[in-house]
Amino acid sequence: MRTAFRPSERGLGPGRAADAAHDAAHAMHARFRHGVYSVACTTCHAPAGSLCFARRTVHGARRELYRQGRPVTGLVPALAAPAGTVS
Repeated sequence: MRTAFRPSERGLGPGRAADAAHDAAHAMHARFRHGVYSVACTTCHAPAGSLCFARRTVHGARRELYRQGRPVTGLVPALAAPAGTVS
């Protein structure tokens, strides 16, 4: 008797809608140069503001380059400021 099901047999696996949403999210981030898409990829030489040439992935070197350029910040200033001092 078989008790374990593969995720796709129960409808829990990724479907076309999930794939489309994932691709759209990456395309939107690339279009507006958010996150790792604000720097050029040193692995596949994709310019800033475009997707990496490898489908559905961001190269680790691009992520690392993005992380190196970000300033280290603490809490959001509005949350850390005393009450009534933020205008």
